[in-house]
Amino acid sequence: DFLSNFFTEDGKLIRGRKESLAKAMAEETAFDILNQELLDPNSDIREAFEQRQEELSAVLLDNFVANVRRDVERGNAKASLGFDITNEGDVKRFKNLVKEVDKYGIDNVVNAKGILLPGYDEEYGDLEGVGELVRLAHEAGAIIDPDGLKYMQRVQRSGLIPANIKKFLAENKSLGKRSDKARLDRFDKERLVIAEALGGNILSALDPSKNKNGNEVSILGSHYRVLDPAQKKKDGSKGAYRDSHVKMLASPNKPLPDGLVLEDVVLFNSSFGLMAEIHAILNSNMLASQKLEELKQYEDKIRKANIANIKLYKHIATTIRDLYKSGQISGETVVELFQD
Repeated sequence: DFLSNFFTEDGKLIRGRKESLAKAMAEETAFDILNQELLDPNSDIREAFEQRQEELSAVLLDNFVANVRRDVERGNAKASLGFDITNEGDVKRFKNLVKEVDKYGIDNVVNAKGILLPGYDEEYGDLEGVGELVRLAHEAGAIIDPDGLKYMQRVQRSGLIPANIKKFLAENKSLGKRSDKARLDRFDKERLVIAEALGGNILSALDPSKNKNGNEVSILGSHYRVLDPAQKKKDGSKGAYRDSHVKMLASPNKPLPDGLVLEDVVLFNSSFGLMAEIHAILNSNMLASQKLEELKQYEDKIRKANIANIKLYKHIATTIRDLYKSGQISGETVVELFQD
């Protein structure tokens, strides 16, 4: 059946079909190459676009949509019952949802399973699967983290960061899963030094298991976009840095700073825990007076968290500073660690 598109019954080539096939193959190859270059933070094309962030964001997202649409048309991906990637109206709403991610961050729009958070589920809930697609676009690098880019720009403007570190980051960009393996391994080795200095008790206070909605909190680079800690991926394999992640969390406990109560530490993320409960109240249909009454139950917990979180963050920052000053970790690792 396929060959009949190009040859007559007596074996003669149908004029124009060969040229059309060659053109289509060339276009597809060029598309794949462009997409690969755009996703590579070290490519010349990506670097040229990074000076114009809005243009880069638009191109990355358009390419992502084109890729998904192509997979659906080929039958390599299933079309959703509620969201049609070939429908321009649905795609426009998908892009509007991505703009919310640009403004507020991925974890404030959808959880790790691609479920829309309160507020967004009402507006976009009819587009079945759109939350999963947003999460997929983020994981694929098609959604740029604006805060990460601003952070790297501030690093370059800093009068305190050594010139050699600035040069390294200017040449190698942000740390990510596509970074050179030697760089990832260096960061992994030195984050274990940091973990041991902080202690397992502090790491457990930031443990993803505290999250009840399936989101994974990034701990010292343990994130699918940097050092993949997945226990089991879709293909059955584990993340490349799973063993290191487990070793890190098993670090022995260390003495805590005076006045730090780890039980009072709260991970402030609107997609789970305390902030998710508050977010649900604020987005409910209750009267303003009812909302204020409901929020009173969290006053003591928020007050304690404000004290504990500040003490913890200061302790983490000073521990990392001391490790750097003593030569146990590199300046590159320090800057990379805080890029998220």
